[in-house]
Amino acid sequence: MKVNRYVEDILAQPQALQDTVARYEPAAFTPLAEEVRSGAYDRIVLSGMGSSHFAAYPAWLRLVQQGLPAWTVPSAELLHDALSLVTEESLLWLTSQSGASIEVQALVERLAPQRPRTLLATTAYPDSPLGSAAGVLLQLHFGDESTVSTGSYLTTLAVQHLALTQIAGGDVEQAIRDVAGTGEALATYLETWQQRVEEWVRLVGVPRPLYIVGRGPSLAAVETGSLIIKESAKFPVEGMSAAQFRHGPLEMADERLTVLVFAGSEAARPLNERLARELQDYGAVVVWLDWTPHPALPTVLLPSACPATAPIAEMVPLQLLSLALARQTGVEAGVFRHIGKVTRTE
Repeated sequence: MKVNRYVEDILAQPQALQDTVARYEPAAFTPLAEEVRSGAYDRIVLSGMGSSHFAAYPAWLRLVQQGLPAWTVPSAELLHDALSLVTEESLLWLTSQSGASIEVQALVERLAPQRPRTLLATTAYPDSPLGSAAGVLLQLHFGDESTVSTGSYLTTLAVQHLALTQIAGGDVEQAIRDVAGTGEALATYLETWQQRVEEWVRLVGVPRPLYIVGRGPSLAAVETGSLIIKESAKFPVEGMSAAQFRHGPLEMADERLTVLVFAGSEAARPLNERLARELQDYGAVVVWLDWTPHPALPTVLLPSACPATAPIAEMVPLQLLSLALARQTGVEAGVFRHIGKVTRTE
């Protein structure tokens, strides 16, 4: 298979994770983490667009599980229809890998100088419009990524995990080791990336229609995976909650339907397995994504990860699926036709 810039970006992700955690500075984030824990903010609003927005979902879950008042809203909706959600006592956590996406840039300009109380930015570029406006910066380090979001997305998940660990008052040094360990596992996993692409070809071929489903933190990979497959392979796929899938789409289940199901957390696993087995009984092609093989379901194995870094591991097989689909449909994976690396038009 041709190794183009997109493939190179996928293979560079383990190093991007190592670089990001090596340059993370816990002391710089400690004051904000302590403010959040003390209840200094009336609300926390997480926002971004595309994969930057989807990457915030695990962070939002962790915040609300701590009892903190948190919302996650796409930047376009926040800008045009929900700006009143951001008050002068809010923490606005904006994520834009470029720091220059049109909606995020417009939000920064619209809100200055009165609100929010603190602007927290996750971006790779401190001198970008977002980085320059931030009161606190979580910087990404993923090298020269020039195609579809790969390392930029994984490093976003990584720094947000480290920041959330500090907000929760947890052991950030252990969190750093966990991310580094996941990076090492990805490096091992990607040593056989071509065989893993062939596995996807064998398991799903060129499916129409194709769904990706999961629950909880897995929804980050579900949403981002469906986005990057459309973007990199020009292939139609829908990602959604496994619970929502039962509210309508399940009626499509027959031999023409292909569904990829993330096993997810220990709490979610029985529910997801029940759906997968039911789909299989209806004749659908089902692929189970898990850390260990399932005795009754075709399984694509995930790179090793601890529960907190599972969203990082869950994304990589879907990147390889995009390569499989592109190869089978005659598309050069990851090459833009109508858009660019940074979205500059609303």
